[in-house]
Amino acid sequence: MSNKKFCIFGPSYKGERSRSIHLIYDAAKRMGLDVYVLPKRKLLGYIDENGIFKFRSLDPDIVLDEIDVFYFRMVTGIIDGRTKARYRIFPEMITFAKYLHFQLGKKVYDSFLLRPDPNFTKITNMYLLSQNGIPNIQTWFFLNKKQVLKHLHFIKFPIIIKPANGTQGRGVKRFDTKEEFIEYLKNEESIIFYPNIIQTAIENDGDYRLVVIGDQVVAALWKKRDPNKIVANMSQGNNAIPIKPDKELEELAVKSAKILGIDFAGVDIIEDKITGKRYVLEVNLSPQIFYSTKYSNVSIAEEFVKFIIEKS
Repeated sequence: MSNKKFCIFGPSYKGERSRSIHLIYDAAKRMGLDVYVLPKRKLLGYIDENGIFKFRSLDPDIVLDEIDVFYFRMVTGIIDGRTKARYRIFPEMITFAKYLHFQLGKKVYDSFLLRPDPNFTKITNMYLLSQNGIPNIQTWFFLNKKQVLKHLHFIKFPIIIKPANGTQGRGVKRFDTKEEFIEYLKNEESIIFYPNIIQTAIENDGDYRLVVIGDQVVAALWKKRDPNKIVANMSQGNNAIPIKPDKELEELAVKSAKILGIDFAGVDIIEDKITGKRYVLEVNLSPQIFYSTKYSNVSIAEEFVKFIIEKS
């Protein structure tokens, strides 16, 4: 695949959020690919005079027809610069992926975008995983505070509240008692409950991150949670150590990614320190690999580019 053109689509390629992009970009360059980055804001969708739906790059250096492989990165949402509100634009990105693959004949990763029913929220993914025998933590979904207060008798404490969208561990809160939670709901006037989810708190010292590419675990870490933090995310200042995953961990991670049809996934698995039972916390569709690379000493970006070259 030497001298083939590889385009990373989605990011603006600046700031801390793009460190994983830089790793993939640099790895692809080292491995002989011509690499381009196309931000979402430089993509134009339109219907032409013949009624045909098309897309065009607003970057004059990027001609969609001339690119061989596209990698979609961080395309599940966009943040309003003024209000900081987060909007989902995934349906448009699915349309673009299908246009590239089915109309232009291009290779697209992650290929789950091409499925008839791609899933892209924690809730839809949890549904698919649970339907296929993957152990999920007991979870509740509510639309507003009134609904939550009315059905508190269903909920087993302690609990965790977290956003249904990926936030790298931000916005997660823990409540040990029903009374504490009720007080929070009554006093926090600005809270918009949806799309938060409630989960039973699993007692733990951290959790596992397994990076899955294709049907292989290429890196595995134990993320040790700081006792003063609720989450074990490395982006929130927690440390991690590389591990050799046991067969159960490996199979759970690979099976979860396969069920969701994800080629490149970051699978988070938590183990109850009291019962020893393991649960899949989340399957990240666009895993941040900066910290996973740093702590595992595995060039995850190179492993991914090798996968692309082999499949393409």
